[in-house]
Amino acid sequence: MKFIIFSLSLFCFLVSCFDSRSQQVIFEVDTHEVFNPKSISKLSFYKYDHNLLRNVFIKDVPLNVPQKRFKMEIDTFMKCFVKYVRNDSIITESSSFYCTNESIKITVLQNGYVNINSLQNKFKEINEFLLFAIPNSIVKESSFSLSIFKEQYETVIKNNYLLKMKVIEYERKIIETVKRNKFYYHTLVELEKIQDNISAKTIDTCLKVLRHFKNVTFEYKRLFNYNESLKSLITGKSLKQIFAKDASGNTYLIDSLASDKELILVDFWASWCVPCRVQMKQFKEMLVSVDTSKFSIISLNVDENISDWISASIKDSIHWKNLHVSGGFKSEVIKLLGITFLPKNFLIDANGVIIKKDVTFQELHDFLSHKSIIFKKVL
Repeated sequence: MKFIIFSLSLFCFLVSCFDSRSQQVIFEVDTHEVFNPKSISKLSFYKYDHNLLRNVFIKDVPLNVPQKRFKMEIDTFMKCFVKYVRNDSIITESSSFYCTNESIKITVLQNGYVNINSLQNKFKEINEFLLFAIPNSIVKESSFSLSIFKEQYETVIKNNYLLKMKVIEYERKIIETVKRNKFYYHTLVELEKIQDNISAKTIDTCLKVLRHFKNVTFEYKRLFNYNESLKSLITGKSLKQIFAKDASGNTYLIDSLASDKELILVDFWASWCVPCRVQMKQFKEMLVSVDTSKFSIISLNVDENISDWISASIKDSIHWKNLHVSGGFKSEVIKLLGITFLPKNFLIDANGVIIKKDVTFQELHDFLSHKSIIFKKVL
């Protein structure tokens, strides 16, 4: 009976955390073990700003007693940390912690260790890295690839039934874990980290379970938008309209460039992406043996600086259509397509319909050979 009452109380408390983003958060700061007015003069609070993509200052809290209790108006459900200051010099700082509208106790110990104590942060501490870890039995499979999850709405793994069963079981456990820990902010944070490892269907299921975070967290919005982009780019769907510019500043619509070929590889790359440039070298060697009336490559560079793109293009002697996406890796195009890693490519037909995604050189070579578009084997 006591357990039931405790569980209900815990449930009600956690539900109350999702009323709105801006809340008055109660902080209890205990520096009793190290307290000395000359040693710690104030606490400096910072938060991670999702729009600026960096830590920003929130507030200074002066300390003139060993123990202090105060309220601070703050946007909840975000990562924060505290710096301990003496005469404007930082003594130590906490690791990141979650700021929710529950009371948070901050204790500074004699060894300089900072203890952040709250229900949400205790769960984070216990489950820091292991909540959704990919089993070694999957990772060690030679045929394992992140892209195998992304061809269709559900997980599709061909020619390896055992791996498929392992991945389906892994996704089932993810859903169970989310359901079991659905009121913890850390569950959503960790789920977003593995978005590239699981199918769109699994993400959809988890988002439904975590829908109470919808209006109060950036992570939910990002994961939702990512999954909507993912679902719109599965095989059989049309690639969204993409505009890019050449070195002279002329703008092209990718659809119009693709309409006169049977197959087109739309390949995203950057000068700093070593795997991208290695793969492009392989594509370059392959093109010597390809029927270019049926197949072509369109490279889309996402460097922030155009000069980096031009320099790398000259060095790599890219002789096919090679364009630049304005805004680089943070551009609207990248967000629209849900691209989170490079290399990234889409194999499309003349109508812009996606046939394959994230194809390797060998996969592309084998596919073109099957279509009789390659005249001879490329070594």
